[in-house]
Amino acid sequence: MLAALLPLILPGSASASEERSVRFDGRTIAVPAEWPVYRLKQHPGMCVRLDRRAVYLGTPSAQQRCPSDAIGRQRAILVEPRRSQRPGASALPVAPRPLANASAATSSSGAIFTGLGFDACTAPSAQAMSAWKRSPYRSVGVYIGGLNRACSQPNLTANWVASQTAAGWYLIPTYVG
Repeated sequence: MLAALLPLILPGSASASEERSVRFDGRTIAVPAEWPVYRLKQHPGMCVRLDRRAVYLGTPSAQQRCPSDAIGRQRAILVEPRRSQRPGASALPVAPRPLANASAATSSSGAIFTGLGFDACTAPSAQAMSAWKRSPYRSVGVYIGGLNRACSQPNLTANWVASQTAAGWYLIPTYVG
């Protein structure tokens, strides 16, 4: 099935004769022959980079080590197991909560934060966010989509959003491109 979709997904990519078969999670998947294949279980800290032509098999780690300069998308393929092993993975319906001691003004649309912030290619783990609380930063940019988003977002779940806003973080959802 994926072999039939590759020309649609990957314009100008390899023809059917330039594909190879990869076995994963009880399935056989046709992938471009020249693309590297990474099994994430064997490389738990690997960054699932959407800016490189590669095939990633497995569930991205919440502890990915992604470069700060990754930008843009090629046509990476991420194949996750049939049952995701990430607890709490879901959409982002949680609104941020204002901090009592932050420099904020309130408008009818919610809290407006004025202060220092940072961003990373992948939303940081809960442990990393706790460590950042010792910094002067109180807001974090979170890449939620777009053509130029270059990393996967395994941490970005409704639970992560709820936990970070409850911990006093302001989130800046960013659509890149």
